[in-house]
Amino acid sequence: MPIRHLTDRMLGADSYARAAYHTEQVLHPDFGVLARLSSFFEAAAEQAQASGSDEGWELHYRFAQAAATLTALGEELADAQGIA
Repeated sequence: MPIRHLTDRMLGADSYARAAYHTEQVLHPDFGVLARLSSFFEAAAEQAQASGSDEGWELHYRFAQAAATLTALGEELADAQGIA
């Protein structure tokens, strides 16, 4: 489901329980948007590194940092599941 739809559903949530459900779709540690986006950037880092070029290595480090930042954000917000 595109993030735009999750945002629309969150804005249209008619109850606390529904808002919590939508929050979990983003924050779930294994299947949530943040976890999947982190995995995406890890894969992008691997692909950039595989290029063997200087530009590829620079992208590798940037993508790896993005993955780490998203993982840290997910960990920071882990206790927000169900209370958003």
